[in-house]
Parts: sequence; structure tokens; C-alpha cells
Amino acid sequence: GSAWVVVKIATTTDGEMITEANEPRWITNSESRKDVHRMRSCHDLLITSIRTVEADDPEYNVRHSAEELGLAEIKDPDIAILKSSTNLKNRNYKIFQSSKRKIIEAKVTDLKSTVKEFINLGYKRIMIEAGPKLSEAFIESGLVDEIVHYQASAIETKYPGFLLINSEIINSANEPV
Repeated sequence: GSAWVVVKIATTTDGEMITEANEPRWITNSESRKDVHRMRSCHDLLITSIRTVEADDPEYNVRHSAEELGLAEIKDPDIAILKSSTNLKNRNYKIFQSSKRKIIEAKVTDLKSTVKEFINLGYKRIMIEAGPKLSEAFIESGLVDEIVHYQASAIETKYPGFLLINSEIINSANEPV
């Protein structure tokens, strides 16, 4: 079997995915965020990283009604938290507050093998919502079928992140899982 893998990225006007600590947490507008909630509801599994959970404490849930999103029904996707070796320090993060979904903590050495394991568990629509390192790793691995890119219209940053918008990487993201 195979899965459809989507990477969602949001960047500032200068192409960065992360803003400085004193800048606004959201770098996109409310309509973009509403669209992301729609995307989450249409995916079986949302993959993120332990670093993203610890840095941002995201909920990764759907916070709109089915009617608001133009969907017949809504559901929160299951969550896979990828880690290299360390475990989360505690379970007080918002991501653990929903009892309606499964949380998988997966130690990763190879993304292709990890995605195949998720496919074997029955996940067919997978969304990556993480920071620049994991997003770039998925794109470079050739596992990505679709990239959804939101770009802020007004925020610039001096943060020394990386520019994800690299046409060679994006164009090579067509290798099947």
C-alpha cells in the first residue's frame, strides 16, 4: 500500500519558517489557519517532531465546526511524534489533552521505513506539520506528494533559519513511498 503525504509549511515574507522569540507566534492569517484545520480533519495522521512539541506546545486539533470548514464531519487526526532518542519530559503538553485520538511516539532512524510502518498501521493520508528540519528532511527524502505553502504578507525576520523554498528539493518530491 501507499499513502498520500502532505507537508504544510508557513513562512515569513523572507522565506523563514520560524520567527524570533519576541515576534508573533502566528505567521499566517486566520483564513490560512482555518484552511489548515480543514486539512487536519482530512488526514488520518499528523506527524510532528519532539522539538516542535517542546518548543510550541501545539494542540494540532480541529477548532472549527464541520459547517465552518465545509465538511460533512470533522475529526482530529492521530499524532505521531518523531524523536531520535530522547523522550518527552512530561505529558502536560496540549497535544495529550484529547482522548479522541491516538498518540504515537516513534523513534526514527529512517523516514522511509517509518512512513511504511505508519502505512502498515492503516494510515493513508499523512500530514507533516513540523519545524524546518523535519519538513526539509521529508521533502529531501522523496516521500512528499504535496507541499502546501502559506506565506505571510507582512512579517520579516532576522532569524537564521533556512529557506525551504528550493525548487530542486520540491521537484524531487515525487518518488513513491
